[in-house]
Amino acid sequence: DEAASFAMEHAEAAREDEGVENIIGMLVGSYQITATLDAHQSRFEEADANGDRAVALAREFYESHEEAEERRIFAQTAQGCQQLSVILFHADEHERAFRWGRVAEELAAEAYEDLGQEILPIYVISQINLISYSEKLGQFADAEDSLWKAIEIIGNDPRLLKRGKDFYEFCKKQSDKRLEAGNLPRDEVNQSYKEILERIEEIGGLPQELLDEDED
Repeated sequence: DEAASFAMEHAEAAREDEGVENIIGMLVGSYQITATLDAHQSRFEEADANGDRAVALAREFYESHEEAEERRIFAQTAQGCQQLSVILFHADEHERAFRWGRVAEELAAEAYEDLGQEILPIYVISQINLISYSEKLGQFADAEDSLWKAIEIIGNDPRLLKRGKDFYEFCKKQSDKRLEAGNLPRDEVNQSYKEILERIEEIGGLPQELLDEDED
C-alpha cells in the first residue's frame, strides 16, 4: 500500500515537473497496483476509482500518440484490468468483475489492432474471463459470444473447447425461464453444445489431463 502510494506520488511529480512521457506507464501501473491492493482488502469503491484513473491516463497517452509501439500501454493496462477483475470475481463482486472484464476486453482489442499477434493471448484471456463473469450473472448470451469470439481467433484449442463444453452443460441444467432471461433459449444451447462436441471429436477428443482436472 505505502509502496504504491510512494510510486504514484513520485510519478505524478515527475509528470508535472518534467513532462516526461514515459513516466505515464509507471503511473498507470502504480494506480493499477493500488486498485488490486484495494480489492484484496475489500475497498471496492477505491479499487474502482484507482482503476478508472489508470485507464483514463492510458487512454490519454494512447490517443496522443500515433506510432503503434508507443501505444503499447493499452496491452499493459488490459492485463492490469484482467488482474483486478479476477480478484473481484473471487471476492464475489461479480458485477464489478464483469465491468473490469469488459474494460480489459476493450483495451486488449484496441492493442491487438495496433500490435497484432503478440497481443493475442491478452485478448483471448479477456474473452475467457468474460465467459465466467457473464455465466455467473446469468447473462448466457454474452458468455456464449465471448466463447465463440475466442474460438474464432484460436480455433479448436482443447482447453477452450472443454470450457465451452462445461458452459453448455451448465446451461442445460438451467430452467427454460432462466435461459430465456439470459437471452439463450434451450434450442440454441442444444445446437451449440452439439457443435462443441463435433469440434472435440475433430481433434480426437479432449486430452486426458484436462479430463483429470474435473476429478481433482
